[in-house]
Amino acid sequence: MSKDPQSPELPTIDLNDLNGVTGGVTQAATDPNADMETMLQSLMSSIQQLAQQQQQDPMSQMMPMMMMMMGQRNSAPAAVAAPPAVAVGGVTPDGWTRVS
Repeated sequence: MSKDPQSPELPTIDLNDLNGVTGGVTQAATDPNADMETMLQSLMSSIQQLAQQQQQDPMSQMMPMMMMMMGQRNSAPAAVAAPPAVAVGGVTPDGWTRVS
């Protein structure tokens, strides 16, 4: 190959020499950010899928809350003990005097 700057031709490689060439490295393998970019793209697509699912099914957020409300509605109220019957002027078991 001549060192003439106006010579745009590349040298030819003998086919026998080319058959003996093995190995090599791709640009993606040498790029330290390639794995990070792949992970970020995967994360972004997962977030987009979740956002689309939420937009399609608005009841998915309300369902747990509705289940809690239904469970509370079906439960019986706690029993409250009736106050002891004490006549006016009498003393209650906890030491108070009834006035009305």
